[in-house]
Amino acid sequence: MIRRSRLSLVSRLVLSCRMVVFSIGVLPACGSSNGGRNCPAEGSELNGTGGLSGSGLGGEGGVATGGKTANHTGGSGTNIQASGGSSVGGVTGVAGHSAETCIAGTTGTEPCGGSAGASSYGGATSVAGAGGSSGVGGSSGVGGSSGVGGSSGVGGSSAITCTEGTGDCDGLAQNGCETNIANTSQHCGYCRHDCEGGVCVAGTCQPVVLEDVGMPSSGLAVGADFIYWSTQPVDNSTGAPSETEIHRCQTNGCNSGPTLFADQFKWSAVERWENSLSLAADGRDVYWIDGATSVTYGEENRLLRCPTQGCSVSGPEIVATVEYGGRVGLSPNYIIWRDFNGDQVWAKNRNGGTPISVAVNQSNEGVIVADAEHLYWATNGQIRRCPLGVSCDDWAIEVLFESPGTIGSIIQLVLVDGALYWVVSGRFGESILAMTLNDGSAPRELKSGLNNPIIHVANGHLFWAEASKAAPYTTSLWGCALPNCTNAKALVTNEAYPVPQLTGDSNRLFWIANTQIRKLVLP
Repeated sequence: MIRRSRLSLVSRLVLSCRMVVFSIGVLPACGSSNGGRNCPAEGSELNGTGGLSGSGLGGEGGVATGGKTANHTGGSGTNIQASGGSSVGGVTGVAGHSAETCIAGTTGTEPCGGSAGASSYGGATSVAGAGGSSGVGGSSGVGGSSGVGGSSGVGGSSAITCTEGTGDCDGLAQNGCETNIANTSQHCGYCRHDCEGGVCVAGTCQPVVLEDVGMPSSGLAVGADFIYWSTQPVDNSTGAPSETEIHRCQTNGCNSGPTLFADQFKWSAVERWENSLSLAADGRDVYWIDGATSVTYGEENRLLRCPTQGCSVSGPEIVATVEYGGRVGLSPNYIIWRDFNGDQVWAKNRNGGTPISVAVNQSNEGVIVADAEHLYWATNGQIRRCPLGVSCDDWAIEVLFESPGTIGSIIQLVLVDGALYWVVSGRFGESILAMTLNDGSAPRELKSGLNNPIIHVANGHLFWAEASKAAPYTTSLWGCALPNCTNAKALVTNEAYPVPQLTGDSNRLFWIANTQIRKLVLP
């Protein structure tokens, strides 16, 4: 009886082992893609080295090898662990489960140990997602080494919410919002907004003197990274304008002083000095009209050109002769200008060729602009246009706008991004109007009742300088967002009067005030 009982016990053990083997045989393969199982490695008294990462789906992490002392020598196996998935939106990684008891001596098919945490991405406030807790796992060593934790989230620009007037401008969370953006010139209003030498007041850059030229100036143009201007010296013996110099500085500052770009030229159209020596520049060339005299160059004025790299040793290129020079403008392929002798409109291909008389008898409103296809100008209160590269008879000239009544002279004309902007005079002050080209829309009034405004358009905004309406006269600079120009804001007040020219680029305004070239870095 006793012998039979022992045989029965052995039989039951054999049967149990078979059941274990059968159960193990239907478990998923080690390191499968959906949070793969871990296979205990061949070990001595302790469990072996943790396995490589499997390719788990995003979300919950895989399983790490648990660290428990084995009862006897285990068989060889590969411990494969699924990698932690990633979770978008700053969700904290899932902590690993605690280690389970491992059955040693099998072929490494029993899963045990904690799962790795899920990784996370930074949330809406750009705070890095917390890493998942480490799984208990292990390569050789008592208790096993840690499993793979969830990776850190992807941070945004700053993990810190700053109070008004402060900013985390160095990007270091440990020192908080270290910068006062209300009065720091290098971080004015927001981080890395540099006033370029100007003072920062209440988060707004203040004007700075780019250069004090010590004499009246006329002609101001921005081309690529440079601002160009002309000086108007006076002959002390006669009181008449003398030879002219053109200078330039980089738009971000004149720290090393201005550079003489061209000199020994005469003012054109002395009687109409406000239009004289009109400058036009881009990243390729600088153009201007020289007021030649019979003593120096002959009776005619000249349209001159130098590349932005500088004039050659032989001097500027003569582009055309001009009877009585007016304003100059540029398109991508053409140089355009007004000649007050005969009130003509001219154009010439910038790569060469013969000047083209586009239109004649166009009154004396000197404004002129162009885009890649058309030339635009003002005459008798009208804005007209003609295709570039051809001469237009009266019947071919298209009238885009006509001022009502007889007092609506077009004072200034600007063309930016497929839209025209202009200043028109009226009985009760000047108005600023705009019209989008080629969509059939009618002109719209943006501002009215202004006093001697001059305008500049850049970066989706309209800017203008306006004189006060009573003595002592001063100038204010204003800006508003397009297309409707609501909520206009005064950028500068109490500037000198008059301001004869205003220009700029996408980040700065430049203007002439007495003998100074002044600059404002825009908000």
